[in-house]
Amino acid sequence: MGSALGALVILLVLAATGGPVPSTHRTRGSAGLAALIPLKTGSTPRPQDSAGSHPKSPATPSPATTATPVPKVTATPVPTPAPPPPGSGTNTFPIRATFFYPWYPQSWYATIHFTPTLGAPYSSIDPAVIRYQIAAMEYANINVAIASWWGQGSLTDSRIPFLLDAADGTALKWAIYYEPAPGTQASDLNYIYTQYASNPNYEHVDGKPVLFVYSRAVSSCADAANWVNLNAGRFYLDLQVFGGYQDCSVHPNSWHQYAPAIQTANQPGYSYSVSPGFWLYSNSTPLLARDPVAFAAAVRAMVASGEPWQLITTWNEWGEGTAVEDATQWQSTDGYGQYIDILHDNG
Repeated sequence: MGSALGALVILLVLAATGGPVPSTHRTRGSAGLAALIPLKTGSTPRPQDSAGSHPKSPATPSPATTATPVPKVTATPVPTPAPPPPGSGTNTFPIRATFFYPWYPQSWYATIHFTPTLGAPYSSIDPAVIRYQIAAMEYANINVAIASWWGQGSLTDSRIPFLLDAADGTALKWAIYYEPAPGTQASDLNYIYTQYASNPNYEHVDGKPVLFVYSRAVSSCADAANWVNLNAGRFYLDLQVFGGYQDCSVHPNSWHQYAPAIQTANQPGYSYSVSPGFWLYSNSTPLLARDPVAFAAAVRAMVASGEPWQLITTWNEWGEGTAVEDATQWQSTDGYGQYIDILHDNG
């Protein structure tokens, strides 16, 4: 009788309150991915820019996939290879870095062309997943992971503390890839500097926290000068290149290209980027077909270039099919995958 009465009370309470309170990890960044950038208006990719880059896919699914519930995270066992011993201090040039996306499972397309061995999709805040990713990046000789960031209070913002904490005791450092459209830079720079720049696991160069900026390759010299002015010398600022960037009178600390549709992109004196391939989730054919032999040659050229920043585009952008992270399509016996093995061997 007592237990039946107790159950009735619980049911009445749930009915009055609308159900149980969601867990913390579900409510963090509750604005969700809709606050990151507008929804895509179609599945046809926008044209490439003059440098051969292809605009990155949005952090939210297209309208056709928005109404579909988020796929259940696959309970795939996470490999646990032993990481190399951690290093100490700030990295010195050349620095190998990779663009990293911490937005899963929320930003997931059912039509991606490859299947990560961590799960399809996996959770970017699963401690076992993050530990494996860091171990794999260290194995790939990667010094810095550049995490996609879409604004204060966004889903990606809520993931940064998890990433920084997970790097404790490892050689890997983190930096932020600033991706919001222009308009909130001043407030955002203050926020990032206050919230994250002093963390010991945040990458610093010349004593300054590193900040990469994705400008969609449509910036101008005036935009670059504005960034430098707003920065006020606080960050080591690395902007995305655009046509004529070399002729600007005001320069940031460094420049990079985000161009996964081409195998290599060299910005002499600043950076060298390599891509394993590009196959957008909505395309029937790849814009850059995968070829491990060609990728190995690209990595060798990157290492031989001696450029200060040596960049991998990307670690895990599965929607665009640019990941080097392990997938069932390119597994290897050591548990890391062919592309990570190539990076480990420097080609």
